[in-house]
Amino acid sequence: MELTIGDYLNWAEPKGKASEENACIQCGRKTKTQAIQLMVHASTNGTILPPNETEHPDSQGYWPVGSDCAKAFDPEALAKAEYDLEAWAKLQ
Repeated sequence: MELTIGDYLNWAEPKGKASEENACIQCGRKTKTQAIQLMVHASTNGTILPPNETEHPDSQGYWPVGSDCAKAFDPEALAKAEYDLEAWAKLQ
Protein backbone atom coordinates (compact mmCIF):
# COMPACT_ATOMS: atom_id res chain seq x y z
CA MET A 1 0.00 0.00 0.00
CA GLU A 2 1.36 3.41 -0.98
CA LEU A 3 1.66 6.39 1.33
CA THR A 4 -0.60 9.13 0.05
CA ILE A 5 -2.05 12.50 1.03
CA GLY A 6 -3.46 12.35 4.56
CA ASP A 7 -1.30 9.40 5.68
CA TYR A 8 1.11 9.79 8.59
CA LEU A 9 4.86 10.10 8.01
CA ASN A 10 7.47 8.17 9.99
CA TRP A 11 9.52 11.24 11.10
CA ALA A 12 12.76 9.27 11.51
CA GLU A 13 15.68 10.89 13.33
CA PRO A 14 18.72 11.62 11.10
CA LYS A 15 21.22 8.73 11.13
CA GLY A 16 24.99 8.74 10.68
CA LYS A 17 26.22 11.77 8.73
CA ALA A 18 22.71 12.93 7.84
CA SER A 19 21.35 16.25 9.05
CA GLU A 20 17.77 17.53 9.18
CA GLU A 21 18.36 19.21 5.80
CA ASN A 22 19.31 16.03 3.95
CA ALA A 23 17.87 13.10 5.96
CA CYS A 24 15.00 11.08 4.54
CA ILE A 25 11.90 11.77 6.64
CA GLN A 26 10.92 8.08 6.51
CA CYS A 27 14.16 6.25 7.35
CA GLY A 28 16.59 8.94 8.56
CA ARG A 29 19.38 8.02 6.14
CA LYS A 30 21.24 10.73 4.24
CA THR A 31 19.72 11.44 0.84
CA LYS A 32 21.93 11.80 -2.21
CA THR A 33 22.78 15.31 -3.39
CA GLN A 34 21.21 15.47 -6.82
CA ALA A 35 19.79 18.06 -9.20
CA ILE A 36 16.22 16.94 -8.53
CA GLN A 37 15.30 15.96 -4.97
CA LEU A 38 12.02 14.28 -4.06
CA MET A 39 10.24 16.03 -1.22
CA VAL A 40 7.07 15.50 0.80
CA HIS A 41 4.90 18.33 2.15
CA ALA A 42 4.35 17.67 5.86
CA SER A 43 1.75 19.05 8.25
CA THR A 44 2.32 19.98 11.88
CA ASN A 45 0.52 16.79 12.95
CA GLY A 46 2.76 14.59 10.76
CA THR A 47 0.46 13.88 7.85
CA ILE A 48 1.18 14.28 4.15
CA LEU A 49 -0.24 17.44 2.62
CA PRO A 50 -0.90 18.00 -1.11
CA PRO A 51 2.35 19.19 -2.72
CA ASN A 52 0.67 22.17 -4.40
CA GLU A 53 -0.88 23.62 -1.21
CA THR A 54 2.11 25.79 -0.32
CA GLU A 55 0.07 28.16 1.88
CA HIS A 56 -1.67 25.44 3.94
CA PRO A 57 -2.18 26.73 7.53
CA ASP A 58 -0.76 23.51 9.05
CA SER A 59 2.27 23.31 6.75
CA GLN A 60 5.61 22.43 8.27
CA GLY A 61 7.30 22.71 4.90
CA TYR A 62 8.85 20.21 2.53
CA TRP A 63 11.09 17.38 3.73
CA PRO A 64 13.43 15.11 1.72
CA VAL A 65 12.51 11.57 0.77
CA GLY A 66 15.23 9.12 -0.26
CA SER A 67 14.99 7.23 -3.53
CA ASP A 68 14.33 3.87 -1.83
CA CYS A 69 11.62 5.26 0.45
CA ALA A 70 10.04 7.21 -2.43
CA LYS A 71 8.97 3.86 -3.91
CA ALA A 72 6.48 3.53 -1.02
CA PHE A 73 4.77 6.86 -1.87
CA ASP A 74 1.98 7.63 -4.29
CA PRO A 75 3.80 9.74 -6.92
CA GLU A 76 1.11 12.43 -6.57
CA ALA A 77 2.09 12.89 -2.89
CA LEU A 78 5.67 13.89 -3.77
CA ALA A 79 7.09 17.18 -5.01
CA LYS A 80 10.32 17.70 -6.93
CA ALA A 81 12.80 20.37 -5.90
CA GLU A 82 15.50 21.43 -8.36
CA TYR A 83 18.96 22.38 -7.09
CA ASP A 84 21.96 24.08 -8.63
CA LEU A 85 24.62 21.48 -7.81
CA GLU A 86 27.54 23.87 -8.44
CA ALA A 87 26.19 26.37 -5.92
CA TRP A 88 25.41 23.51 -3.48
CA ALA A 89 29.01 22.22 -3.71
CA LYS A 90 30.39 25.67 -2.83
CA LEU A 91 28.36 25.61 0.41
CA GLN A 92 29.79 22.28 1.52
